[in-house]
Amino acid sequence: MEARDVLVSLAEELERNGSQKEEMAAAQCLLAALSRGHQMEPVREARVRVRLGRLLLRNTQNVLLAKGCFDRAQVLIARKEEESDLRREALSGIASCYHVMGNLKQEKQALRKGAEESGGTNIKKWNTYFKVRLADALNMEGKFGEAMSELETMNDTCEEAKGLDLAAYKLHVALASSDLAWVQEKLGECNALADGMRLDIGSIPTCSVVYFLFMTLLANQRLGNNNQVQTVLEEISSFFPLQDSIWGRGWIPSAWIEESVSLVGIAHRSLCGELRQAIEQAKSSLEKVDAQLRKLGIGPTTKESHLNNMTIWTGRIWLVLQVNLIQAICLAQMTLTELPEAQLSLASLEKIIHRYPVLLLDFKCEVHILSGLLHHSCMGYTEAIDRFQKAQSCVKGVPLLNVVVLLEALSILCEDGENASARVLDLMQTFQRASSEREGQTKALEIIVDSITLANQGEYAEAKSLLQQGLKLAHTKLMNQQITAQILNILASVSAAKDANIPITPILKSASTLSRNLNDQPMQLQTLHLTKQVLEKEENGAGLMDCCALVEKHSLLLKDKVGQVKQQRQGEKAR
Repeated sequence: MEARDVLVSLAEELERNGSQKEEMAAAQCLLAALSRGHQMEPVREARVRVRLGRLLLRNTQNVLLAKGCFDRAQVLIARKEEESDLRREALSGIASCYHVMGNLKQEKQALRKGAEESGGTNIKKWNTYFKVRLADALNMEGKFGEAMSELETMNDTCEEAKGLDLAAYKLHVALASSDLAWVQEKLGECNALADGMRLDIGSIPTCSVVYFLFMTLLANQRLGNNNQVQTVLEEISSFFPLQDSIWGRGWIPSAWIEESVSLVGIAHRSLCGELRQAIEQAKSSLEKVDAQLRKLGIGPTTKESHLNNMTIWTGRIWLVLQVNLIQAICLAQMTLTELPEAQLSLASLEKIIHRYPVLLLDFKCEVHILSGLLHHSCMGYTEAIDRFQKAQSCVKGVPLLNVVVLLEALSILCEDGENASARVLDLMQTFQRASSEREGQTKALEIIVDSITLANQGEYAEAKSLLQQGLKLAHTKLMNQQITAQILNILASVSAAKDANIPITPILKSASTLSRNLNDQPMQLQTLHLTKQVLEKEENGAGLMDCCALVEKHSLLLKDKVGQVKQQRQGEKAR
């Protein structure tokens, strides 16, 4: 046996063991086998170069050397029709190199070429592979219509996993587009396949089932179908922990899928009022995400300029997850009126985004929103309005713009100036009305703003009718305790203004129970002030005294926390 054969055989043995150290040793063996002293016939050399390219791409930062291996393999077998599979493997490798480099244009060219060469009936799997990756690349560019068109042409070629993969890919594109009507349509197609999947689950690859469930989970969350979210969470969690050996989604790590599902569970818990449990779960997930970032060499002091191409593309998905988890913690802390803790979370978020200004550019808007919400919670309504206006200047997509406009409108109404209603009506000209209840939380916020505006104009009957619709949406569909409590408070106030004889005590009791469960002190203060007005009308001396004592207690607690937040902000500015 010649030296080159020994080296290639040793590389195969090392590669089978699978550890990064042994794969690096395998790459060294293949590099030695390809040295000038060891001649090989073209097809065999092409096979070795494709293997070497894959190892380099997976384990090193030398993307150019990996691409050179794939390019040379293409040349060696250019005229050999019998080696079409090997040629497609090389094309796939070239596309992967361009993906890591961030060169989407060249990546798409390689993928289109692969799809064109894989159009025959005997190579449907390759055609599916290239078209799905091409759709992914178009999706990243924001060309959602083109991405969906590529997937639609696969209807007659994609037979894998009984159509689950294709349905999930389409739902993925719809979610990325933020077109909720499109999400609803593609989720319906997935739901039509779901029963068949459950009946035949043993014959479908685990990775296909998990990816399918993950996409339906995200879609149900986006549409506010919280009962379905709970059901799918339980179903997908039964597959955890995932094994990397069964995960077939290319560069997506199985651990990332698990922590992303955890993030959905955290958001769901927060909506249901389990805020402390949500914070603990988010902190646990953050520790795991930090560990994954450390494996990539990304630590607390790492900056964007320190990252190479490979780390940028693999690290970004973990950085985005890290930011989302901190956001979830910050929002839960605000709801619990843990305002100093929320300020610390917001400060840590700002530091991360400052270190990665390009990679995390899309989160600049969301930091402004969080800052506005915190100012609003601290009763700094003017500052909140300023932050929401800054968010509007860098917001992407109509759904998020609508949310920011509504939040600014609420802060304007809370300022309670003479021209509040007129200002809100003027602001709402930029708002694109939700056509149905599909838009969930945005629709609920829209109802709150509209009802307060109507009440300020003396149109109490219309405001009350609107609030009753909002109560049904917030409590029954969204299961959002905070929004439900807020609507109950407004409903009590509007009902009393419409007819002084209407008993509002039961409404206030419900609002009080919800705000106490959430430890939401601003909400409790709203309820207590309304209760105080009722007791004054009833001339209930003992009850009024107790209520006044509670108002004073919560006011002092809130004032103390607002003072701590102001001190923290001054300290951060000084640093």
